[in-house]
Amino acid sequence: SISQINWTINSGAIFGLTSNLPVATSRSLTITGTLNTGTAAVTGAGTVSLSGTLGIGSPDGIVTGSTTAGNLRNSGTRTLNPTATYRYNGSSSQTTGTNLPTSITGILEIVNSGSTGNNTVTMTNNNTTVSTLNLTSGLLAIGTGQTLIIASGGTVNGTGGDFASGATGGMVRFSTTAGGTFNGNLNPFSVETNGNPCGVNFGAQTVTIQSGGTFNINAGGFVNSNPPAYASGSTLTYLTGADYGRGLEWSTTSGKGYPHHVNVSTTTLNPASTGAVNAAVPFQCAGNLTISSGGNIYMDFGGNNMTEDLRVLGNLSLQGNLSGSQAVGSDIFIGGNWTNNGTAANFFPNSREVVFNGSSGQTIGGTNTTVPAFAFLAITTGGSDVTSNLPLTINNRVQMNSGKLIIGNNNLTIAATGLI
Repeated sequence: SISQINWTINSGAIFGLTSNLPVATSRSLTITGTLNTGTAAVTGAGTVSLSGTLGIGSPDGIVTGSTTAGNLRNSGTRTLNPTATYRYNGSSSQTTGTNLPTSITGILEIVNSGSTGNNTVTMTNNNTTVSTLNLTSGLLAIGTGQTLIIASGGTVNGTGGDFASGATGGMVRFSTTAGGTFNGNLNPFSVETNGNPCGVNFGAQTVTIQSGGTFNINAGGFVNSNPPAYASGSTLTYLTGADYGRGLEWSTTSGKGYPHHVNVSTTTLNPASTGAVNAAVPFQCAGNLTISSGGNIYMDFGGNNMTEDLRVLGNLSLQGNLSGSQAVGSDIFIGGNWTNNGTAANFFPNSREVVFNGSSGQTIGGTNTTVPAFAFLAITTGGSDVTSNLPLTINNRVQMNSGKLIIGNNNLTIAATGLI
């Protein structure tokens, strides 16, 4: 009986199952080569030891302790080495299963050949760590609210596969100290750094953060060599808990390095960076800029003055602090609404102009009643109006190039030397 055999698949050998393989009590299956299970299973009461490659074709993946589901159904001991390669190569959607090691120093590979809509491999275990992730065909769904951790120095390689769309795509987290690298054209839902230092190289091709997803830069995180692209509706979020010099993550006005929404949270952002090396680097976002409570943007940080304008094509939501540059020629342009919900004086213009230049009606509002005066304010909207829902004080000049400033029942105070 074949169930009484001790099976060994040697390194370099490839063995494929077309039917279940029984391994009897006191018998073993040792895999140092490649076993492709297809939709068949290893059964019986014997043991399984894997240090080579396991091709997993079952929709259920590999399931801890199960004798009825997945490709490994033996009731004996299973030794699944973290150095092995786990290759999900089913022909329909799969789950990885609870028996996938939670720390893989070998390779996790997605090679699903199912048709569109039926080719997604979904992670079962949250916070699984892998050194190498190969997306060869099909889609990987890390899971809504779940994280796949890339070990220090790890890689994510896209050669035809990708991440699932939407929140089910989950979070890809890179680790200290060596960070990691993307290779190929990929579309992760969200990506974050973890640990200090932790640099992420998004590769020479294009890695795009999906709409609704985020790129979180935590303490010690940075972009190394190549920034991501950002889909409309995605967010670049600063969560460093410290001062931070703007880098490649926010550095262009098109393509890679051009964020859509930006949220500065628990970070004091120095947009010019130390030595003002990025003072003339574009400082524009395609969507909304949120400066959260505990977040700050100082365009004059430590005397490192921006010479480039801050341009927000969407709304500015201000709870933390914003200061203008002290260099002439660096102003602030707002394409949407200005909302200040801070609790104290939190806008310091430094004699820089705020220009409202949206293509439709804009508002100035919020709950902050201690807003410092605007130094210069300009309306350049192409004919639409800017409505202030707050009293305004202008120290130097209000300039209405096109469009009107509507103040309603609020006061507009012009300093004694100011102009309209």
